[in-house]
Amino acid sequence: MIHYVTRLLSFHPHTLEVISSTLRLPTISQLIFPAKLLTGMDSRILLGSAKQFNLSIVPNEFFKETSIQFSLYAENGIELYMGISTENTLDLITPNVVGLKFTSEHIQAGSISLEILKSLFLETVPNFQVHHGSVYDQQTTRRLQQLTRRYLKDSKHRCYPLELHWINYFGGPMLNLLGRGRFSNLHTCSEMYKLHDGIMVILQAEPYDESNPDHRSRQAQAEQEMRFDELLES
Repeated sequence: MIHYVTRLLSFHPHTLEVISSTLRLPTISQLIFPAKLLTGMDSRILLGSAKQFNLSIVPNEFFKETSIQFSLYAENGIELYMGISTENTLDLITPNVVGLKFTSEHIQAGSISLEILKSLFLETVPNFQVHHGSVYDQQTTRRLQQLTRRYLKDSKHRCYPLELHWINYFGGPMLNLLGRGRFSNLHTCSEMYKLHDGIMVILQAEPYDESNPDHRSRQAQAEQEMRFDELLES
């Protein structure tokens, strides 16, 4: 079984209202609800819809010093997690995060598909003001963690992953660092299109499998075409 993660990052100074607006997005709402919020070892709160979610039901231990972090679990095991800063500052260094965890079994069952994930990006990018997003096989990040992970930093020392995965979104701020012209060199992908102020790149139509050497080769070729190494050398 392959474990996948969808991870959307935003350095925008959101208020906590973005939690409710994100949960109400059609694709996220359909994927997650009815859901449960685990509040202890043997306790949980059941939520039939996004309308039933309120910050007052979130246990105090989910509120960290400068953020709130929690997960909601769908009946089929899909997990939505969010980490939102409580610091309303334009100089945010740690990104706000919306994530979705699922497995190859969810894909086989039809609960998740490429089209569903594309809809998730379409709806979430403008609502969450996403700067970078990706969908990846967790085994890929485990492999990369054994190497030196590559990041691109802006003038405020915000870090953007310099990687290509199964599905990728490069928002406007990251494109300012990469340069839009760089994408004209990218040919090893099944789809590439504009989305809001950014660019979506779908590496391949079939779900990425880190154990498949052809998939790894395709990923490496795409990253080579993007000339990421040049950015690290400059």
